[in-house]
Amino acid sequence: MAVNSETLRKLRPDVVHVRNTFPNWGTAWLRECAPRTVATVHNYRPVCAAGTLFRDGHECRDCLSLPTLPAVKHACYRGSRAATLPLALASSQYGSIRRIPKTVARTIVLNRQAQALYEQVLGRRIDLVPNFVPPGTSKGMTRGWVYVGRLGPEKGIDRLLRNWPQGQPLDVIGDGELAEQVGKQMAMRPEINALGLMPREQLLLTFRTYRDRYGPPRQGASVGL
Repeated sequence: MAVNSETLRKLRPDVVHVRNTFPNWGTAWLRECAPRTVATVHNYRPVCAAGTLFRDGHECRDCLSLPTLPAVKHACYRGSRAATLPLALASSQYGSIRRIPKTVARTIVLNRQAQALYEQVLGRRIDLVPNFVPPGTSKGMTRGWVYVGRLGPEKGIDRLLRNWPQGQPLDVIGDGELAEQVGKQMAMRPEINALGLMPREQLLLTFRTYRDRYGPPRQGASVGL
């Protein structure tokens, strides 16, 4: 069901929680619901047409200082300038995608980097609530580090593996366009183990088997945007 101003008026919710509203850009509902809306932002879409702040193999923040034009020039969305233009406008200072985290009652992000960036760009307080899993209970937990995410260049998995300390165990869970390259890197490192994709239920159980070797079983697992 599409949620719009009329629907919300009928429901009269005490709290509205939105996340990742793209590609639905309508914001008319904010006039009534912004004071009781919480937005969880999982990526950089409100400030970046690509949603990643990453371009051509490196971090990119061009659109934070010169909105719209760099994104269109580099065809940041699906390699198309025509497809990028509406997204670049929507993620600019007065655009519809940025309007939601800028005007709702509370905006939540998942890591400190996003918190610092959005506080600077939006000029407001941003709350930090990392992804988390229940603490493990097994006394036999000895597993080390784990990477979970898409195996893509914007995630930095290739750089992580190039700089991973010798002898430190690392499990890699995920798939993506760098899977073949990552597989070659891992083949030369016996301490790095590829576990592939996992169903969500299995992934949550697997998370609970990792132990912070400098402390108690992990209370949470923070995932970058």
